[in-house]
Amino acid sequence: MTSIPMLAPLDPRVPRWDANALEPRRCPLCSGAGTPRFRRPDALVVRSCVCGTWFVSPAPSPAALDAFYRTYTAVHRAGSVERQREAIRAHRPEDSLLLTELGSVGPLAGKRVLDVGCGLGVFLHLLDRVGAEPYGVDLDPGSVAFATTHLGLSRVQLGTIVDVGARAFDILTMLDFIEHPLDVGTTLERAHALLAPGGILALWTPNATGFDRDPNPVALRMDLEHMQYFSCASIAEIGRRFDFTTVHLETLGSAAPVAGRSVGHAPLVQRTLESAKRTARALERRAGLAGLRGRWMKKAERWTERRGDYHLMALLQKR
Repeated sequence: MTSIPMLAPLDPRVPRWDANALEPRRCPLCSGAGTPRFRRPDALVVRSCVCGTWFVSPAPSPAALDAFYRTYTAVHRAGSVERQREAIRAHRPEDSLLLTELGSVGPLAGKRVLDVGCGLGVFLHLLDRVGAEPYGVDLDPGSVAFATTHLGLSRVQLGTIVDVGARAFDILTMLDFIEHPLDVGTTLERAHALLAPGGILALWTPNATGFDRDPNPVALRMDLEHMQYFSCASIAEIGRRFDFTTVHLETLGSAAPVAGRSVGHAPLVQRTLESAKRTARALERRAGLAGLRGRWMKKAERWTERRGDYHLMALLQKR
């Protein structure tokens, strides 16, 4: 029997799951058995499925994951409330690639938008600034309290997508979310039901497209609460199984700095970003114009993010 490669950690956060409480599962999209491919730093096995999805099996129980997420803010987002609030308020709608793509589908002003797994409310805050009607739901009481109390977002509730009342949304977003729940099928079925005809489901999730060619996938070595990973083929499978049409799909972005090092950029992308930084500094020195470097850097970072491949961004339209 071939041994399963053990991956070295990148993320200092390595959850300690109860090995005696792990539960076997099949592919969350097509119910395939999958083939064991890697063992993550938390000792959980990741399998690849013929539909293009990679998934953890055996996995922590629903109760164990529920307990993990309900304490996420207190454990992993500790820090000054004021600093967090000001950092979120500094986000600009024009710097959000997802907001840009959603806006290209149609005007956002007045649109009813539900952000599932909204966290502290970062994307809800941006939606509010462009005139949309933002709603949010999250399992973590700390996140819900922050969004309502410190960002003034009044339509944020505690719970899951199943707890959201029957109303029609124009857009439903899942940003770094769909990789978390064990029952992906129920989540996507509920998303389809909550969307108005022609409504848009926006997914932003780690990209598994190249895992089968990578002996050391970065996404499997960090954020170890993820229970599955989706590829471009997975997005097509979601469309077929849950009655969506793909209107936009791209790979982009890089992993955040982890353990003191930057990971996830392809060498070309990283070299391009460094070259843009040098150009911006030189122009700023020659022109003597305040703020020129900052504007160039925003453009450089935006361009290089779209040349990356760490995430998938997909817009799916309800048929």
